[in-house]
Amino acid sequence: MATTDSPTSQELLDFYVNNFKGQGFRFRNSEGRYLGTKGDEVIYMTRAPGIDSAIAYIQKSTEAPTSIRGASDIFSDLENYSFN
Repeated sequence: MATTDSPTSQELLDFYVNNFKGQGFRFRNSEGRYLGTKGDEVIYMTRAPGIDSAIAYIQKSTEAPTSIRGASDIFSDLENYSFN
């Protein structure tokens, strides 16, 4: 029997991290913040409680922050995102 339960934000993060890993990205994780790198592409993924979902930002730049600590402003913006 099929379920109609929606995935949790953590399940969505795990799903997308695994998809991007399959595309060659390497990820670091700290306290629910995921940072993936591949060449000059950087993916920042986390949970956004305000919209009860996972959220991601992808940047293609050699100057993008490539450490979780260095990207704390980006993660903070993602975690506080809302549609208002």
